[in-house]
Amino acid sequence: MTDAEKPPSSPPADLPPAAAPLRTYQKVILVGVVLAMSSILGAVSLKWAAQNLDAGVYWRAGVEMREGGARLYDVPRDLAVDENADLLLYVYPPAFASIFAFFTLFPPDVGMVLWAGVLMLGVLVSVRAVYDICRNPALGTFARFCWALLPLAGTLPANLYEGQINLLVTATACTGLALIARRRDIVGGSLVGLAFHLKVIPIVLIAVLAVQGRWRACLGVGFGLVLFYFTPLIWTVPRHGIVEGIRVNNQIGMEYFVGRAVQRVAHQKGQYVGGTRAPNISFSAALSRCFQSGATLYYGMPERGPLIAPVNETVVRFAGLAIPGALFLLSLLLAWRKRAMPLVSAGAAGLALAAAHLGSLPCWPHHLCALVLWAGPLIALSRKSGEGKPPISRRAFVVIMVLLALGTVVSYDIFRAVFGPGAIASAARVILNYYIWGGPTWVLTAAWIASFVVLWRIKAKDSPSGLSSLLP
Repeated sequence: MTDAEKPPSSPPADLPPAAAPLRTYQKVILVGVVLAMSSILGAVSLKWAAQNLDAGVYWRAGVEMREGGARLYDVPRDLAVDENADLLLYVYPPAFASIFAFFTLFPPDVGMVLWAGVLMLGVLVSVRAVYDICRNPALGTFARFCWALLPLAGTLPANLYEGQINLLVTATACTGLALIARRRDIVGGSLVGLAFHLKVIPIVLIAVLAVQGRWRACLGVGFGLVLFYFTPLIWTVPRHGIVEGIRVNNQIGMEYFVGRAVQRVAHQKGQYVGGTRAPNISFSAALSRCFQSGATLYYGMPERGPLIAPVNETVVRFAGLAIPGALFLLSLLLAWRKRAMPLVSAGAAGLALAAAHLGSLPCWPHHLCALVLWAGPLIALSRKSGEGKPPISRRAFVVIMVLLALGTVVSYDIFRAVFGPGAIASAARVILNYYIWGGPTWVLTAAWIASFVVLWRIKAKDSPSGLSSLLP
């Protein structure tokens, strides 16, 4: 048989199959979302450096790092008397201030526009990384994957309006997991370690990797933790010299981990991160508003908790950690039991990260962009491959995505900032009360439980093998 007579070869197994293109209205909606997000960035990015939004705090921390970093965690005196002055305080690891300092080499207008570009890139990188983790013959095109993720679009406005770091953290962690899934354990693990030095929460992913037996990836995470611990040396050594620069690096490292992270957990108070006020949706904050006397309900609101009935403060604090702790342990059990199913184990990683966020003392709406790692595997498992039924029924998938959408409704803060304090007042008030009563917390908990149940019930013969996996 000549080459011309040979039948055409099938497409490579690692490519998604051809899928019907998006319809016109779907394309219009996707483009509209991108334009809306870009408009938010364009409206606020030039004002970040002068405002007390998060990007402005990063800017001041970056400038301080360029000046040697020794005063990075100095607490302004007015924090002792003004509960809202926490907005002025830098509460992130030293490595992020070291990285953001490069943006401050430019004039504020230029540096903030560059930071805005990084945030938009972070959205694309996060979604693409999760798409690569979940890609299998049934998943379809990247455009359709983006369309299925639209229920999570409510997580973007707060991140973009405030210039928040979370989009970069999510992009770094998801890219690390995507590389680990392709057996590039050391590089991928190092990126997960870097995500920890941007914001602490992603460290929980090392537990997921450990229960799946990914020891090389865990080694990579450890390598990244050590390597990026020394990031501040970029600025401290030129300013102070080698010996003093190393001392300042260790000083600010201890000030963060002992004076910020450990102390906050030990006292279980959202010190310097907004306290219990809405829209903090952590279990600790939501339970405090419902059951703790004197709990702050919302910024500037004279009314105080409890919304329901007073309960012993120790019990409330314990429940605020115990409930998400139980969810996290269940996600590890799922990751271990389903370690031979790539998509299910990826979903378990998403559930673990979500439980960690809800268990953190501050969990603001902008933290929820990490839910892309939770929703992505559900999308892949809801697609039918061949003649069989999909591992997750369409009905269960729709219910979970609706719950996720309700859990990521644009908060009152952003609603008011975008539309003005008098815009659609009744709707704004409903959103505010929804957050005060902890609506997103309870809705996301229901979505978490539903996701756990459907993932637990999937059998090996029904789960697509996928292009990649988090397997040993």
